[in-house]
Amino acid sequence: MKGFRLDIDLDGEGRHDGYLRVKSSSEHSPFGISMVPITSIRRGAGPCVIVIGGCHGDEYEGQLIVRSLLARITPEAVDGQIIVLPAANPAAVRAGRRYAPADNGNLNTAFPGKVDGTATQRIAHFMETVLLPRADLVIDIHSGGKPIDYFPSAMLSGAVEGTRRDELVTLAKSFGLPVAFFVDEEDQTPSSILGACDKAGVLNISAEIGGGGSVERRDLDRGLAGVLRVLAHVGLLAPPHPADVEKVSFMRRLPVSATVLAPQDGLFEPKVELGDTVEAGELAGYLHDVGAPWKPPAEVRFTDSGFVLCRRLAVMVEAGDGLFKLAVPMEV
Repeated sequence: MKGFRLDIDLDGEGRHDGYLRVKSSSEHSPFGISMVPITSIRRGAGPCVIVIGGCHGDEYEGQLIVRSLLARITPEAVDGQIIVLPAANPAAVRAGRRYAPADNGNLNTAFPGKVDGTATQRIAHFMETVLLPRADLVIDIHSGGKPIDYFPSAMLSGAVEGTRRDELVTLAKSFGLPVAFFVDEEDQTPSSILGACDKAGVLNISAEIGGGGSVERRDLDRGLAGVLRVLAHVGLLAPPHPADVEKVSFMRRLPVSATVLAPQDGLFEPKVELGDTVEAGELAGYLHDVGAPWKPPAEVRFTDSGFVLCRRLAVMVEAGDGLFKLAVPMEV
């Protein structure tokens, strides 16, 4: 196919491990190829589910959860097809960075991609033109990466309505993470994987689990259990599957314009924790002047009430850096 080469047969029965190969030019390798690991496990006529990790290279939870999934699923257990991308943007994964170094490519803003574009754009083009047309559901696992920590959450499109919205709510309950939040319409980005799924009419359930450039055993376990429950719920895997599900609180994430920002450079001292509920006007933390430690710190306060969904981990901040994002409860 123009723009990329896939060395596995997506229509073949059984398990097939291989690579999507796309052109990648860099200082290190001007005539190189970016090799994207991909696995297809197919048997029977059930649904097709795509599971993605490593969209961003510094988000390790999804990369490990997806590898654990590959290690335990056999073709005999499948009714339908599961397509797995453990390192969706491999250059970013190898570098441990959010963006791929050679093209500064953020796969989650690259859709619909380009057949003759950069490596990241070609990966997005393959996903949009080859994978999404055959998919019934996409499970895309993220975290906060190195600078951010996220409360374990499922992320849902705020653009879907009617029966598709009801299906997303049911899937989120099956996933079983303690919070499921809808993305505010202001933040709906057509160039994201979620936006590409909306355009293609494919259900998408993403996850934001942890962050900080490290992983917690509990997060990995609950993420894997959630994926397995969803796969069983849609009929791709037969029960038994992990059955213990927490009560899911549904929320709406406040838009990017409501992000609590650092008003100046400095050392940020937070005064609230991830998962706290805060009120408008409440103290979020202090910003300490680096060069004049004797100066009183500047106060940072919340302008909205809500649930602390994610927080910045890095203590050194610059003016304009996001410190907290909030979500508010909603009825579903």
